[in-house]
Amino acid sequence: MAQMNKYQKEKPIIGDDERSGSNNLNPVSIIDAKTTNKAVFNDYCNNMAITAKNPHHPKLSILLKHLKDCHNIGIDIGAGTGHVSDCIIKQDEKNNYISRIYAVDMEKCFIDSIKTLNNNKIITIQENACKDHIFSLLPKKVDFLIFNSVIHELISYGCNYNIEQFWLSIWPRWLSIINNNGYVFVRDFIGVNNSNNKPITISIKRKNKKNYQQIKEFLKNFKKDWKTPRKELNYKWNKKTSIIKFKNYDILLEVLLSFRWGHLNKLQYDGVIAEQFINFNTNSLQYYTEKHGFKLIDYQYYLGQDYSNTFNKYFGINKDIQSHLHSKGVFLFQKCT
Repeated sequence: MAQMNKYQKEKPIIGDDERSGSNNLNPVSIIDAKTTNKAVFNDYCNNMAITAKNPHHPKLSILLKHLKDCHNIGIDIGAGTGHVSDCIIKQDEKNNYISRIYAVDMEKCFIDSIKTLNNNKIITIQENACKDHIFSLLPKKVDFLIFNSVIHELISYGCNYNIEQFWLSIWPRWLSIINNNGYVFVRDFIGVNNSNNKPITISIKRKNKKNYQQIKEFLKNFKKDWKTPRKELNYKWNKKTSIIKFKNYDILLEVLLSFRWGHLNKLQYDGVIAEQFINFNTNSLQYYTEKHGFKLIDYQYYLGQDYSNTFNKYFGINKDIQSHLHSKGVFLFQKCT
């Protein structure tokens, strides 16, 4: 079993670092069939394909090294372009352990993209993974589940930011369909555990006037446009010194990740102001999974190269702070018999 530090064994308190909330927003995801420019969508799909073809990428290396037993039915929740499922099946061609993967996504543009892969072992289902109806379309039991960068979306869009609803109702329902010794893979944006809540400061690079203007516009608008009830965006920007002070690492990560996507164009900005990237930390994920009979057997944190490039291009971040930053965490849990 993978061992976490002592803070991982403490029960997380909903209402402290994970306040639940609800409202009547109807948020639009960053990639949406009705509004996304075709070139932008095609570029997104191509990037996903390149990542999926690299078996050493953190999100695939943990998956592939454990899918070597005869676990033959899986579900990819929030499958997106389908390239992760496609890659797993192709890596398995010699062994033929996998008979099929159900690729679930609520966006028609992604379902259409998956179909172009022409992989007859992938069965597409266009449905909201937070709705009970979806289980009538799936096998009663499966050998593995994949939540590939989708939990934060399920909480944002499927649960209307109600984190308690997700952990106490939706998450257990999905875990209940995994066979004994089966796996659940999670890759997602992850908060920093045991934050000491001391203020954290970074600087804005000013040499490139165009880049600096982008950051100014983003920071000026982001706090007032922020639409989610989960947390206050507690940061202060000193325009004279170009120093930004954040309450803790989770707020820093939320803003940096939102900037990574939101500064590119108006469409993606509209997406990030309605989407919470940092909804939970490892403590929460481990607690709410292990209480249902699972053990954490592998995990890895990493900062994607595209995020690292963006952060270094626009911001001055010292090494100590950089050592705490990661864009994603990848986790593998196994169901105990």
